[in-house]
Amino acid sequence: MYRTFLKRINPERPLYLAIAQDIYQDFFQRPAIQEIITDQQINLIVFDPNLEEILQWIT
Repeated sequence: MYRTFLKRINPERPLYLAIAQDIYQDFFQRPAIQEIITDQQINLIVFDPNLEEILQWIT
């Protein structure tokens, strides 16, 4: 829903889904999830919650 409204208000602004590194490595590496990310063109920010540091920007 947020993505739809953001696109109407500011279509040039990219939207990223921020996820912790352990969740990225466990859940987001599954083939079905990778397919959804690609199909839906979901941008990701992978971060380390302990270091409070961004590890990857995935577009």
